[in-house]
Amino acid sequence: MLYHLIKKDFILVKKYLPMMIGIPALIPLYVGTRPIGGAALIGFTLSSVYTLFMTVQYIFLKESQSPKALSLLCAAPYPRWLLVAAKYCLVPILHLACCLVFLAESLMVPGLAALPMQAYASVLFADSLFFSIYMPLQYKLGFERVKLLLLLPIIAMSWLFPLLVKVSTQIRWNPLAGIPAWASSIALTAVSFAVLAVSALVSIRIFGRKDLA
Repeated sequence: MLYHLIKKDFILVKKYLPMMIGIPALIPLYVGTRPIGGAALIGFTLSSVYTLFMTVQYIFLKESQSPKALSLLCAAPYPRWLLVAAKYCLVPILHLACCLVFLAESLMVPGLAALPMQAYASVLFADSLFFSIYMPLQYKLGFERVKLLLLLPIIAMSWLFPLLVKVSTQIRWNPLAGIPAWASSIALTAVSFAVLAVSALVSIRIFGRKDLA
């Protein structure tokens, strides 16, 4: 049943499929080839964040336009917790898609530097952290209120993230230094899924008490 709910979410946004493909393809090409420090990481991070949150926003937009459909799904053999879990499954799916697109581009496009294994895991952790804050707010406050709250951090991130990367390159302290890349990547991935799991439990509890009538 989880597969069908994930498929349903992608069907809802099929109209925006060209944009969903274009964002992870074009942002790394534009940002990653700029003559700035950490350009490839900046490009990949922005593409991953924008792809995830714009996709989820469009799904919630479609659901808000058809509230009766959500009620019917909950009345069908789909428990509410499964509807929430399907949304959280989008994080690893879309992140993996962005990783594959970036890897393909880094092999084919001169000037687009490849990223180490830790970078992909770090971006997954960042995606999971932001998503884990966003989802409970979405279920608690609703689409119309949260979309404005979400827009400001994403715009701010476009301006602040390059500065943060520049500052981080000047700081010699690295908590992952001395840890093998594969071990730190597995640890970051595990923490990311743990954060998502905790957030999912909170969202399920909020959504379970929501009146869909």
